[in-house]
Amino acid sequence: MEQKEKKEEGRGKRWKRILLLFLFLLIIELIAYWQHILVSLGSYLIYEEPPRKGDLIVVLGGWDDRVVRAREAADLYHKGLAPKIFVTRPERPLGWKMLAEKGAQPFEAREGMIRALKSFGVDPKAIETVEKEVSCTEDEAKVVRDWVKDKDYRVILLVTSRYHSRRAWIIFRDALEGKARVVSLPSHYDDFRPEGWWKRRKDLKRVVFEYEKLLYYLLEKTF
Repeated sequence: MEQKEKKEEGRGKRWKRILLLFLFLLIIELIAYWQHILVSLGSYLIYEEPPRKGDLIVVLGGWDDRVVRAREAADLYHKGLAPKIFVTRPERPLGWKMLAEKGAQPFEAREGMIRALKSFGVDPKAIETVEKEVSCTEDEAKVVRDWVKDKDYRVILLVTSRYHSRRAWIIFRDALEGKARVVSLPSHYDDFRPEGWWKRRKDLKRVVFEYEKLLYYLLEKTF
């Protein structure tokens, strides 16, 4: 009787070990699959097309990313892919009038972009801009659409950050539909990488905000 109980106890322990091994393998598989999903989410935000000649390079504004965007735009310009670079004018910071009242000249993101382009060897005469301020990617697309409407531009080379490239391309494609083809050429100097973005606070914010803004744009466009 005692021997039988020991045998059953041993059998029960084996089943427990098998179950624990199964659960362990299942957890490993789920983690690997979950990471695959996360990498795919990061990768989807990046939309890059083969470089080609265009009529105009449009480099989108941004405080944090203006240098890496300017560098990519300058590279395309030096390769002879387009003769002109268009720079948008992001809106001035909140409270800029208080500085103006004190006689100070508020620093603009646009000026930083233009300085960066010049530093990378772009001829100042090749830099185009307008005075209208923009506060979002949709505004930038509308400004570019209005600026090129009377010009015979067929291909626009769009330069922005990697994580921003999918949404920017969709917005510009919609805005310039029937007027010009938009080619997405995100900056290779951008430090965003799809692998492990959820482990980096900066990239985590970027991905969450991009999907939030993309969803909002698509819903607004649909309804």
